[in-house]
Amino acid sequence: METGDRTNPPSVAEAAKILDMASEESQRTANPPLPWRFFVAMAVLLATVCAAQALEGSASLIITILGLLFIVVLGVRHVFYRSGYGVVWPDGPSVFPYLAASFIVIGVPAVLAVGFAMNWLWLVSAVGAASATLVMGGKYRKAVSSRG
Repeated sequence: METGDRTNPPSVAEAAKILDMASEESQRTANPPLPWRFFVAMAVLLATVCAAQALEGSASLIITILGLLFIVVLGVRHVFYRSGYGVVWPDGPSVFPYLAASFIVIGVPAVLAVGFAMNWLWLVSAVGAASATLVMGGKYRKAVSSRG
């Protein structure tokens, strides 16, 4: 559908088809899908950081700092700076349910653990963090695969 040597502009139908093709390509490449291994790694890291809070002393601090560092590096690398695409910004409405679920399943047990000095509740946070990440990752992958 090249128009370089045409003297007449494309018809309305041709123009609509070209715009549809461009829109599909833009959607397909603008936000490349995250691999499943990303969600598994994030679930493990988040659960590790949460569970580490139940430990005493410097072990908790070291695991937390290293875990958060890996979470940030992995998140930036796979979410914001994707290979071959440059900078990609996450879709806010798509991310919101995960963030809300995470704040609830991690935050509520964490607040209770701190407030009532019940360190075992950090393990509940760990399970919640891993579960929320894997469930939302599965939903994300399903939505991405149904798009095309």
